[in-house]
Amino acid sequence: MTISKQLAKNFREVHFGGNWTEANLKSLLADVTWEEANKQVYQLNSIAALLFHINYFVDVTLKVLEGGPLDGHDKFSFDCPPINSRADWDNMIDKARRDADRFAALVAILPEEKLWNDM
Repeated sequence: MTISKQLAKNFREVHFGGNWTEANLKSLLADVTWEEANKQVYQLNSIAALLFHINYFVDVTLKVLEGGPLDGHDKFSFDCPPINSRADWDNMIDKARRDADRFAALVAILPEEKLWNDM
């Protein structure tokens, strides 16, 4: 298996399951309500903010893999939009899943020599 395919496989497993830890975003988020996703304990980030943060960098990298420029900034990576309903939460989860699937598909076909290039 090429490095690109192995990276894509591992990325998919983290998002959709099948890794040796049996922990993955899909199952971990399956029963989280939108109210729970918004809950902030002490000064820690909410589940929604953490999911947004993860997907922010997936989205930024996706654009590069699709031929666009690298345009992402740490300062925006926690600018989670408001989650005011179950539909908002479902949409955020669905976007993260779609982006993860597209990301893995593009990484799997990435020529190995490109892995060592700067973005």
